[in-house]
Amino acid sequence: MRNQEIEAVFKECSSLCDTKNEDYATPDDFYANFRTVETIAMPMWIGCYVRLLDKITRLSGFVRRYNQTQKITAKHESIEDTLKDGINYLALTLVTYRKWKNEE
Repeated sequence: MRNQEIEAVFKECSSLCDTKNEDYATPDDFYANFRTVETIAMPMWIGCYVRLLDKITRLSGFVRRYNQTQKITAKHESIEDTLKDGINYLALTLVTYRKWKNEE
């Protein structure tokens, strides 16, 4: 049996990824902004992983503040935005890792 709620989240995240990527990449290179880490001899998948760590750090801040105040607070990005970005960065890390692995 398929979980329609999970599928809906994946569709929402995929749509968000496409929308955000319009601000960072080019129509002919979806990974243009992630590829910039290659200028410092770092594989693209590691750059995606670092961005994922930023989201994990942000989530840790939400949890810490929640434990202190019993409230979910944020000034610039909601917890839902952070979670969706995290899902996208996990997917981007997996895809770029596979590309890197196949190039070796």
